[in-house]
Amino acid sequence: MGSMEHLNWMEDIPTLRNPTLVVAFEGWNDAGESATAAAEHLIEHLDGSLLAEIDPEVFFDFTETRPNVRIGDEGREVSWPFNEFTAIELPDQDSDLIVFIGAEPQLQWRTYIEHIVHVIEE
Repeated sequence: MGSMEHLNWMEDIPTLRNPTLVVAFEGWNDAGESATAAAEHLIEHLDGSLLAEIDPEVFFDFTETRPNVRIGDEGREVSWPFNEFTAIELPDQDSDLIVFIGAEPQLQWRTYIEHIVHVIEE
């Protein structure tokens, strides 16, 4: 497996039991945002905590997937495409969850998938 330099782990990583991965990609294939809304519902209602994120820098063509820019109280705020893994511990179940919400990359798909597989293996 290649370098995982574009994978950023959070400081407090829970120990998950036999986790199941739930994946929701934003964009044209999200069917009216139903996949991401369902994934966000799991995270909100099952008390998920951010586990890791994939840095979008090398995976996206920012002329296709544009960052959002807003002017806020503290000046210009840029929101880049995000690709986040959230851990959900389910003590009353046999396994826990990892929920991944992100955008399909335009570049380096194999490396992007290697990052997802690496999180699952860890």
